[in-house]
Amino acid sequence: MEVKQKLKEFAQNEKIRFTFIFLILGVISYLWSFQSKVVETPAAIEDHKELDEMIPEGFALLPVELTNKEALTALIGETAFVDLYTLNPQNLSPHKKIAVRMKLIKSPKNPDQLAIIIQESRTLDILKYPGPYFATIQNRKNTKSEIVPTYSKSETTIQYSEEL
Repeated sequence: MEVKQKLKEFAQNEKIRFTFIFLILGVISYLWSFQSKVVETPAAIEDHKELDEMIPEGFALLPVELTNKEALTALIGETAFVDLYTLNPQNLSPHKKIAVRMKLIKSPKNPDQLAIIIQESRTLDILKYPGPYFATIQNRKNTKSEIVPTYSKSETTIQYSEEL
């Protein structure tokens, strides 16, 4: 009987009622914060796309080691267009331009790893030069890339014949 009496008094006391309601709402909102769900938006789903799915047909992604990688990664976003140079073995300075306006991509899983998108048929044209390479950033508006042709010096053989 006494419990009913106390509940009746509690229900009639407006100050206690508001305090109790405020306390219950606080506990519910605290518990609700742990239950928030992450909803993936289309942009978030795009981020999970693998790099090999984004390479155009007939092209390859060629990882490259660059001597000026730290400077480049500080200057570029996810992609950039670069010219590639071989290095002079004596002083490691840029020596010979081997590729023009190649699209350089940072790895989404390791931004320190860089790669270029290149036509599959031209991959060996880059790989015949030992790395590491040096890269310079080019204007993004002109997107035509090319491999710089190599001209090999043909050996000239002189044959002497003795005429008797």
